[in-house]
Amino acid sequence: MIDPWDQVLQHFKDGMNASQVGAIQGMPSRKQIAKKLKTDPGFAIAVAAFYHPVRGKKPSPQLTEEERKARKNAQNRARRDVGRVRPFAHRNQSARAASNSPKKRGPLVEIDAAMTARILALLAKGAKLTSFAGTDGFPTYMAIWKKRQQDARFNQLITKAMPLRRRKRGGKGAKWFSHEVWQEVARLWREGMSPDDIALMPGMPRPPSIYRRRLVDPDFAAIAPPRSNQMGQEHFTAQTWDAVAIQLSLGRSIRSIGRMEGMPSPRSIRGALKRMPDLAAINARRPKSKGGRKTGDKSKVPSAPKITRKWEAVILRLAEGATPHQVAAIAGMPSFGDMERMLSENTEFAARVRPYWSGVKSANKASDLVTTIRRLLPRSLTPADRDDVMGDVMLALASSEASEADIRTQIAIAVKRRYAEADKFRLVSTETPVGDGWTLGQALGLQ
Repeated sequence: MIDPWDQVLQHFKDGMNASQVGAIQGMPSRKQIAKKLKTDPGFAIAVAAFYHPVRGKKPSPQLTEEERKARKNAQNRARRDVGRVRPFAHRNQSARAASNSPKKRGPLVEIDAAMTARILALLAKGAKLTSFAGTDGFPTYMAIWKKRQQDARFNQLITKAMPLRRRKRGGKGAKWFSHEVWQEVARLWREGMSPDDIALMPGMPRPPSIYRRRLVDPDFAAIAPPRSNQMGQEHFTAQTWDAVAIQLSLGRSIRSIGRMEGMPSPRSIRGALKRMPDLAAINARRPKSKGGRKTGDKSKVPSAPKITRKWEAVILRLAEGATPHQVAAIAGMPSFGDMERMLSENTEFAARVRPYWSGVKSANKASDLVTTIRRLLPRSLTPADRDDVMGDVMLALASSEASEADIRTQIAIAVKRRYAEADKFRLVSTETPVGDGWTLGQALGLQ
């Protein structure tokens, strides 16, 4: 029986590659041949003699010394092509440079009253500003632009002529409507029909044309409904808003009403609620579903936070004589800011805590004063200096009910007494706020 690997070697000798050999029926696949080359050194040596497994082609033949010299002295093909093409490329480049020579600038055209009239006449006929700007007898586009920036009257005339140009030029498939058609459009619009409904009628202009007509035609704007920046005011009649009020009284959501045919969108209804107090009152009396949510709406009615075991422990600690800052320092207890937030949001908690929070006991007041002084001291002070400054502030304050502004002022005076050097004191005072946006150094006249 013939070994298939001998047949593979024979196919390699015939000039076939691994993919071609693997495609032959009964022969090993390309992956099997690659694996054989890695695991069998003898097979790899036999293949390497006439086949290069990486490049997939036979190795280049060994050249003799005479052949190598002849190939070295042969003309390079790329250099030969460059030498042939270079004269033609130089000739074409010279012709292109000559054709792109800068044009001579013509004389400047002054934009006077006569030139302004010519420009406005062309714009009224439907011409573009860029189509005639810079041509013979007309100023350039940049000159017209500069004139518009400098002369408000000229800019106003050009701006008014632009809509006329757009109206004259029109677009693809634009139609021209008679004066009677626009009179009918204005009448239907005033009776309550929207431009979208008018456009559905045969022989009527599109909604963009109707809105544009009101901008460019003063006669049409005088008989058409006035412009309004409020949502839903000019598109729907009073009967439509009565229907919206009925649906709201039945408990339907704004979103479900907006999905109904012929009804305003949810955005228009929300805009009308700000504009119509009666409609807003009906919406406020709309039935609510369970969970504190209005029917169909996403807004929840916020509820006051409940007094949990954690807050019961806070009340107990305060009743025993601890200060709010001492309670906040205990692990697992709410912070001082959370306590203040709970006081403002829960009336029951505020009623139970207020006697202890106000600091009726003098011991609590003294403890709160020490805590406040420690909190307001500059961080740049050393521990010994902090104790000295705190002692001076405690002696200076006659009452334990001093405000934070008084405490900050006494701290500033004590620090100034301890640190007479201007540079050192300026460093400390910069970090100490006194109040109303003032730093300690500004309050003492050092900055």
